[in-house]
Formats: sequence, C-alpha cells, structure tokens
Amino acid sequence: MQDRTSKMRPLRKLLMTGVAVLLLATGAARADEFVVLLQEDNERPSTAFATMRMSCAEALESHERNRIAGTWLMYEPKGGGKSKRIIWIGCLSAVSKMHCPPETEQVCRAQ
Repeated sequence: MQDRTSKMRPLRKLLMTGVAVLLLATGAARADEFVVLLQEDNERPSTAFATMRMSCAEALESHERNRIAGTWLMYEPKGGGKSKRIIWIGCLSAVSKMHCPPETEQVCRAQ
C-alpha cells in the first residue's frame, strides 16, 4: 500500500496543476482564482477552489514567506465556519511548495 501511495503523490500534484492551468487557460477561471489544498487541525487535506484578492505572483510569494516563517495563509469560508490552513496553492503559471505542519507531515504528503 505504501508503494502505491508514494507513486500517486506526483500524479495528484500534476493533476491539480493541470486543472488549474486548464481552468485559467480556457477562461473558466479568473487570475484571482486558485486551486488550494486546505487542512483543518490534523485532518487529511482537502481540495478547494478559492478567490483571493491578490495575483498569482502575490499569492505564491505570500505563501512562500509564510512557509519559511512556519506560519500559514488561512482560508476563511464564506458564510462562516472554521478557518483552514492553505498548504498548497495552484494558479496559471506556478504552484507553491507543499507546506505541512510537522505533526501531520506523513498524512499531508500522502496527498
């Protein structure tokens, strides 16, 4: 099982990047829309589409600053609900590095 999971990780990242590029290239998404991996507490990450008030470059730079500092950009659901960490951002031309908290590194990287 571990061998199959390790082989699927690069495929999932490639798929997420492809989806982001396809949506933006076809005009189905705007430049301020992103594919993100979200994590609440120690749960498995989930995929979502999010609109942010920043460009792709600004979002990736902000994510990288937070990753290096050991902090996270946070996703606030519309209509309320619990905030979630943004652990990965995908947009038209680039993606962020995966940024998981140490206590969930193994579960997080399995995505």
